[in-house]
Amino acid sequence: MAIALAGCGGGDESSTTPEALSKDEFIAQADQICADANDSLEAAIDDASSSGRPSPEVLTQLITDTLLPTVQGAVDQIRALAAPAGEEEQVGEILDSFDRLIEEARADPEAALNSTSPFEEAEQLAADFGLQECDDL
Repeated sequence: MAIALAGCGGGDESSTTPEALSKDEFIAQADQICADANDSLEAAIDDASSSGRPSPEVLTQLITDTLLPTVQGAVDQIRALAAPAGEEEQVGEILDSFDRLIEEARADPEAALNSTSPFEEAEQLAADFGLQECDDL
């Protein structure tokens, strides 16, 4: 019976691992994820500034409650995509850079507020890879 159970349920591991995308497919899907995140962020910024220039406190809250979770969600969705074969290291470097910068902004949201772009380094890596929408988060 143990032998019969051992043969069940294991399945083929390739069915749980997404198939690697071509670079063009990966870029298209990642750019769509980033475009959606950008739309969400723009709506939140528009809402926060609808009654005039938001205070630094409101902007700090926008960073901690909206910007960081939105960018983290986009990074997580992109990480779930299968990186193009041979490009896994570069994709990992981009996503790890975003993760590191998110953590830095969480630790000091006011520094992120005073930065022209708290994700500049990661955005440049994304642009160098060919991502057009992820260089604007």
